This record gives sequence, structure tokens and C-alpha cells, in this order.
Amino acid sequence: MKHIIQLFILLTLSINSLYAGDFLQPDEAFKPYVKVNENAQIQAGVTLGKDIYIYAEKMNVELKGTSLKIKEIKRPLSTDHEGEQVYTSSPELVVTLDNPEGLSGVQNFTLLLSYQGCSEMGLCYNPYVKEFSLSVDLSKLEPKNIRRR
Repeated sequence: MKHIIQLFILLTLSINSLYAGDFLQPDEAFKPYVKVNENAQIQAGVTLGKDIYIYAEKMNVELKGTSLKIKEIKRPLSTDHEGEQVYTSSPELVVTLDNPEGLSGVQNFTLLLSYQGCSEMGLCYNPYVKEFSLSVDLSKLEPKNIRRR
């Protein structure tokens, strides 16, 4: 009986270690990036590893260290996954900025990109917030309060 219990424990540990080895480390599962495009919009995304998804409601951006505001965030379409809206392919948010104080020149600030996701194998990762230092040429922003007839 003692040998059967030892064999069972050894087999359980072996199976668990094999299964745990299949989970991606956080830096493999999620590769966040941020860039400013030619229209002074921010493209903030996460390249997902194999069998990884991100909760749509947990992916967001925030600006720090600036009086610039977020005017609009365009989000990709999400899909239903067990009653939750998720991104199953690498999502990218497109952020349009607003310049309510009429600043000019180049504005430096920090963008916070937050997200949380899971593996299709059942492991959910902790929420993450990544900081990115950005510079935006404000002359490329859409002029504010211009009325067209």
C-alpha cells in the first residue's frame, strides 16, 4: 500500500509539472507596445502568445503628466468567451488626443496601458499596468473647435 501511495504522489507531481510547463510566462503571454502614428494618435496594443486572450473591459489607457486629454478610444471588436467579452487576437486601441489648453510644440507624457488576460488552459494572469514615455507633436493634432459649413 505504501508503494502505491508513493507511486500515486510521484505520478501526480509528474503530471502537474508537465502541465504547468505548458503555461506561458507573463512576458511571453503578453507583449505590450505603444507608438504614436503620423496623425498624432496613439496605437496601444498587446501582442498575445499562443492560446492567450485579454478581457476587453480590463484593457485601457490613461495619460499622466500632461494636460492633454483622451478624446476617443477606438477598440477592436471583442468576442464572447464563457459570458465575458475578450480579445482572442492581439488587440490594438487607437487613442485620439484632445488639447483643451491649446498647448503647442512637442508634449512629453506617460501613457499607462492596463490589461488582464488568461490562457485557454485555465490559468488567469494578474492584472498588469505598463508605463510608456511618449512625445507628441501637437501641430499634428486635429484643430479644436473649428466649425465647417
